[in-house]
Amino acid sequence: MEKPTAALEISSAEIKLVVGYELDGQPIVLYAMRKPIEGFVERGQIIDVTGLSALIKGLTEIKDPTAKLKLSISEVTLIVPPLGLEVYQNDKTTNVVSPSGLVERIDISNVVSLVRKEVVPHGGEIVDIIPDAFQLDGGRAFVNPPIGEKSNSLSIIAKAHALPKGIIDDYRRAITQAGIRIKRTLIAPHAASFLFGCYSELPTSYIYVDMGAEVTTVNLIGNKTLFASLYFEKGGSDLTKLIMQSFNLPFDESEKIKRRFGIDRRSLSFHPVIAKSVDLSGGETSFTTEDLSKIIESFVDDYLSSLKNSIATLMAGYDKKYWRIPLIVSGGFSRLNGIAEILAASFPDNVITIALPKSIGARHQTYVNALGAVLANDKYHGFLDEERPVVTTLTRESKEAKERK
Repeated sequence: MEKPTAALEISSAEIKLVVGYELDGQPIVLYAMRKPIEGFVERGQIIDVTGLSALIKGLTEIKDPTAKLKLSISEVTLIVPPLGLEVYQNDKTTNVVSPSGLVERIDISNVVSLVRKEVVPHGGEIVDIIPDAFQLDGGRAFVNPPIGEKSNSLSIIAKAHALPKGIIDDYRRAITQAGIRIKRTLIAPHAASFLFGCYSELPTSYIYVDMGAEVTTVNLIGNKTLFASLYFEKGGSDLTKLIMQSFNLPFDESEKIKRRFGIDRRSLSFHPVIAKSVDLSGGETSFTTEDLSKIIESFVDDYLSSLKNSIATLMAGYDKKYWRIPLIVSGGFSRLNGIAEILAASFPDNVITIALPKSIGARHQTYVNALGAVLANDKYHGFLDEERPVVTTLTRESKEAKERK
């Protein structure tokens, strides 16, 4: 068995950790856990680095007597949200340094380093580099690093993922201050594309909608490659808070009611009482399933409006025929009862799939990105490890160039 990978994702509502490895193209899970967090992350941005780091430090030693498992986590693949993500197309060429003219690992590292040294506009920072192809003399092209091939030069055609420096720095500090090394950083929807790519029934080009607790990201994946991402600040926790305020109930109880009943647009003559609250004067108010339906319908209508606007913005400039691209939906909020039917009615021209991981031990939508990161671990391993770029200038890939691919 190969050395396991620890993939760590920090979202607005919880920390997700998956330890596993790849076998026959599928992620095998040794350990998976979710830990709720409160007051550390808001709308995808870390607001308490020190507190979050202390919480993460508690994950470095894992003991599970039931599973007879003991793990020591010293390095992780870090998964970060695509907030402010910019995707740049970049081509670089370097001379092969070996006297024999055979491509070696140092040549791959050198050409990747040329991409890393680029200056990112708007104060961003490159967090990952995704090779589309490597080229050698005579126009020979390779998907994987052409180690051992003879050539005088080596070129890389790659996409660079960049995030605002302030956001990525906070995520890094939260991990490193916990005494954990960052092996590699992956953008969440890019990580997810590796998991979806191993499921033969799913398309290779789609819009990935990650319905989180406080943030929903809308991501364009073309031929298993992340091209663009947008987000809006709405999610499952916002619905829970709306129920909490309307019913005057604690958050946890409101969450249970939301999960139990979900969306129900059936016309019923009987609406049972599902909650009661007491006001300051001692008066009691009862709430029925009809009251809950009105709250959820109002929220979901507003949510769908934001989702449609984001998709329209994401696909602006593309021919209308591409707007019928399939939608793959995941994330904790996608578990809401009735959401699949609502999405199908709202996007009648798109095939919609609610993606549920198949890996034993992590069959929950919240693990999608972490499972994908386990699969991504050994792709170009040793060339894309976490390092600081030294500093030429990147240009955004045009939509025309994307459409030609």
